[in-house]
Amino acid sequence: MNRNIKAIVEEIVPKLNHLTEKQRSVIESALLLFSEKGYNKTSTSDIAKRAGVAEGTVYKQFKNKESLLYAGLLPVIKDNIAPTVAMEFMNELKATNTLSSFINTFVDNRSEFMYKNRLLLKVILNEAMTSEVFQSVVLEIFNKRLVSNLKPMVQRLIDQGEMRDVKIEYFVRTLIAQLMNLNIGYLIDLNGHRSGSYDQHLSFTKESLYYMFKA
Repeated sequence: MNRNIKAIVEEIVPKLNHLTEKQRSVIESALLLFSEKGYNKTSTSDIAKRAGVAEGTVYKQFKNKESLLYAGLLPVIKDNIAPTVAMEFMNELKATNTLSSFINTFVDNRSEFMYKNRLLLKVILNEAMTSEVFQSVVLEIFNKRLVSNLKPMVQRLIDQGEMRDVKIEYFVRTLIAQLMNLNIGYLIDLNGHRSGSYDQHLSFTKESLYYMFKA
């Protein structure tokens, strides 16, 4: 299962009982609109309309759109959405038992996830470039949700003689670097689509990673 963030938001946010009903409505609407239209093309008026509240209610909860992003959305992304995304991804990877199947699943699954969620991911990447707050959250997600969960899977591949004995964090960083290189085009150009050469680049990326790390 490779659900997009929109589906996860619609399931999770209504259950966040530490928030008021209006806060949940505003946060859910903002996340969905950022996923559908992007951050810059979404106004507080759009958010209020989607949430079914007056625009003044949005400002009452969060003084501006940036405050909504940092005080409202970021904690939900870190504490609720990221763990769910990571758990679903790990369940896919647990079904692999060879280096080749692990790399193929990792690259195929996350490439599809990035494509489906490119509008919201661009918001996160843009903020992470300049905001220490976003940077710390991204690093925490990387270390806590990704590397720590991948370690036993990768160690199993090493123990089975499937792959070289390398530092697992370096292996994961290399996977992510190649994944970004493969998919960066449509994260920069949100109107862009996968070109005819994408499948060739995809195959080349997976094959290169395999030969880089095979035992």
